[in-house]
Amino acid sequence: MFEWTARFRLPILLGALAIGVLYAVTGVVRTDRVQPLLLIGMGLVNLVLFLGAFYAGARYRPAALVARPDVPAFDVPVSPALVLGAALATTLGTAMGAGIVEDALSGDAAWVVAVLFAGLFVVLIAWWWALALGRFGVRLRPDGIEDRQSLGATFIPWEAFDGVDFPAHAGSPHRILLNVSRPGLVRKRGRRSGEITVVSSLSTDSVFLAGVIHWYAHRPEARAAIGTESERDRLVSEWGGGAAIR
Repeated sequence: MFEWTARFRLPILLGALAIGVLYAVTGVVRTDRVQPLLLIGMGLVNLVLFLGAFYAGARYRPAALVARPDVPAFDVPVSPALVLGAALATTLGTAMGAGIVEDALSGDAAWVVAVLFAGLFVVLIAWWWALALGRFGVRLRPDGIEDRQSLGATFIPWEAFDGVDFPAHAGSPHRILLNVSRPGLVRKRGRRSGEITVVSSLSTDSVFLAGVIHWYAHRPEARAAIGTESERDRLVSEWGGGAAIR
């Protein structure tokens, strides 16, 4: 349903930026007749983006992985909620920033305040774009699990699960809890927030991903196939429907 957001995430963001800029530019020619139409149009666009981001974040978590044979690795899909949320932040931030600058031009606001807030909106939009266009979340590699966040990452080698019967389980639809027997092997980089044994499952089914982690933790001989499309297809076809992974 939302697969297209990953494929067209840059055009989506550029389109949102164009809408925000168009709204800002037309501010100089607004009339009493045009103003309500612009507000209604911008409101509808923002409402669609908000509802899409909310639904995707709350309900859309397919049992899917992205094969990256060049790494090699399996990545979780790009989160549609992040893409649509970034588009929403772009339209709102551009319009609000332009409004503050317009107030400064008309003398209704100080230029220092206008520049400060406009700069803040630029930073926030850039932050959202980095989240939407970057590759974050869980990455399964032949040597372990990498959980990538915006400010840091955690790497958990498969050996950290030695002797653990159930290395992963879905703590909630949004996260997976990992049980490690050798925490000293876990490596943390940057300012990665949260517990090192909790990884996010924002963009994929948490039960499915926990099962895949369980599978590879107990089968070292199967890890060489990680990253291949055939292995990805096998995982999804056999366990994408929620069947138990033993």
